[in-house]
Amino acid sequence: MLVSVILPVFNADQYIGIAIESILSQSHKNFELIVINDGSTDNSIDIISKYEERDKRIIVINKDNSGIVDSLNLGISAAQSNIIIRMDADDIALSNRIADLLAHQQKTQASIVYSNISLIDKFGKHICDGFMPCEK
Repeated sequence: MLVSVILPVFNADQYIGIAIESILSQSHKNFELIVINDGSTDNSIDIISKYEERDKRIIVINKDNSGIVDSLNLGISAAQSNIIIRMDADDIALSNRIADLLAHQQKTQASIVYSNISLIDKFGKHICDGFMPCEK
């Protein structure tokens, strides 16, 4: 089953490589990764382009900066699948994220399925998640 992963990016060169790698290492392999570069002025586009050259499942859309909502809508309109998975440029997806979301959607026939998050610091140390309240 084809899945479209929508990934808007604006000046995320610190994180975008890790975010893309986490999608490329998914256990569910039938996906397209639509990366919308929202007018980044850092090295994001250079990093994204290297991944695009390496993997044909990656589709890059470059546009002038107009914000995340416009980027998401553009990504959705470019999607080849009616199953859309949302990803941020500073996210790291666990290797079974797509497979788990698909399994839950098929089991429940829900129109919208979501997953939990875990917050980590810049060193990868677990801070909190949906089961453990985050300190302010």
